[in-house]
Amino acid sequence: MQVAGKTRIADLYQSANAKIRVPKQHDDHLDAVLINTAGGLTGGDVLNWDMDAGPTTKTILSTQACERIYRAQSGTTRVATKINVEADAHFLWLPQETILFDGSSLTRALNATLADNARLTALEAIVLGREAMREELQNVSLIDNWRIAGNQGILHADAFRMHTAQIAKMANAAHLHGHRVFGTLIDLEPSRQVIDSHQKQIFTNHLNSKFEVYENLNLGVSSFAQKTIVRFTARTSYDLRLHLPDLLNEVVPGLNVPKVWRL
Repeated sequence: MQVAGKTRIADLYQSANAKIRVPKQHDDHLDAVLINTAGGLTGGDVLNWDMDAGPTTKTILSTQACERIYRAQSGTTRVATKINVEADAHFLWLPQETILFDGSSLTRALNATLADNARLTALEAIVLGREAMREELQNVSLIDNWRIAGNQGILHADAFRMHTAQIAKMANAAHLHGHRVFGTLIDLEPSRQVIDSHQKQIFTNHLNSKFEVYENLNLGVSSFAQKTIVRFTARTSYDLRLHLPDLLNEVVPGLNVPKVWRL
């Protein structure tokens, strides 16, 4: 909700290990941090985040730390995120990375609904194994589904599946080329003014050329009328965090990356 021109929380419900904290701030937007007090998730665990951004608000939501998906003795971990963005609001979903431990199983879903004049910026990153332990995954399952809808129907649909049999292919240049981190950044605004193909190509070329000098970070950029999609891989989490502020500022000019993301 808006209070004297500032975005603030109107209603809050939290239970079990799912918590939210709002650091002291003086900006007009709301900068909040989600916390999983359990420290991680394993087979059979269910974690739900449900968020509603009121009209004309601006909210930046991140997580306190990387989400850890532990080895599952049985069952799968289920994480569901629902976001509703109302007219003239901008919601930025910028959680820290999700780390898959060897033996983990994760089914994750991101479902968002946008009003005509709303905007959603969403980031999700996956880390394959614990870097400090040099863990190499031998047994893992990941199903990730994105659905973003507007008043006229589906605006973006994305489905990803990875399982044990595919792990050996990850070093292939056509897959992750040996990189441990991969993810997606999307910026979507249903009412954004349509730009012509020449302008889209200029932006795509600019973004690719700006980051191609970094050998430990690979980008693939697609720019459409109402959305920009960036697929990325990084050698390590450090490489992603080193360049993430620049990447986000290219897609959302003037954005201050949440402090929890900063090195």
